[in-house]
Amino acid sequence: MPHNLDLDELIERNPVQIKAFKKDKLAYVINLLTICNYPVEGLKTNFFIPLNSRKLKVVVNNYKAYLNYLIDSKVIKSDNYYRPGEKSKGYRLSKRYFTKIKVYLMEDFTLIQTLKREEKAKLKTVRTYKYLSNFFFNSKLEIDEDYALKFIAEEYWLCSNEIKICNERKNRCVNKYNNSMLTISKIKNQNFSLSIDNTSRRFHSNLTNLRSILRNTLTYNGEKLISIDIKNSQPYLSLLLFNYDFWSKKKKKNKKKQNY
Repeated sequence: MPHNLDLDELIERNPVQIKAFKKDKLAYVINLLTICNYPVEGLKTNFFIPLNSRKLKVVVNNYKAYLNYLIDSKVIKSDNYYRPGEKSKGYRLSKRYFTKIKVYLMEDFTLIQTLKREEKAKLKTVRTYKYLSNFFFNSKLEIDEDYALKFIAEEYWLCSNEIKICNERKNRCVNKYNNSMLTISKIKNQNFSLSIDNTSRRFHSNLTNLRSILRNTLTYNGEKLISIDIKNSQPYLSLLLFNYDFWSKKKKKNKKKQNY
């Protein structure tokens, strides 16, 4: 949630006319733009982020009413550009609210359960990767929250106070801070998000989302973590496919299964 946005004040200033309105749903919609509100390298988006209506509807059934309310309240803007099958309408926070974020705690039980179901659906994609999902992502994984937050606050101050800095660079400073803060908060609260994407089958987690410079603040079972980067890892690992023993062992296992 943008640190200068008070939802109670907003609702008092702009009375809501949404049927079965939930403040937490309003916060959820804002949060989608708070974290993603920046342009992709090489892509001219003018900071408008396309929101997938099908996915959004799962969590907020009458999402259009919430988006329209936020537009009317000058919290967000829309590019009003939609191309069937190619592009969803884009939205972004207004300049006033494109700021550092603050933690917002949801209280609506139904919404919380819906979001938990969405996370469980993502977890199904990593069922065959239990050696990753079960081993690392538990109460033994901890982060030095105070140190991490102090670091990103100082980094943000240095970035945003450069003498010559364009608006796009300022937005990137804000986005870097916000994404880091969110990831730190999730690890601190043991809110682990794990998934395998359908494009490259890449494993996504709180650790992969955490910037490498902040991984020094992590511990597992009280021990510091280290990382090892294998250059050109895909060609290197694919060498296994040229090893005769790899295939012969697999055949032997298949024969044993057939005997049973």
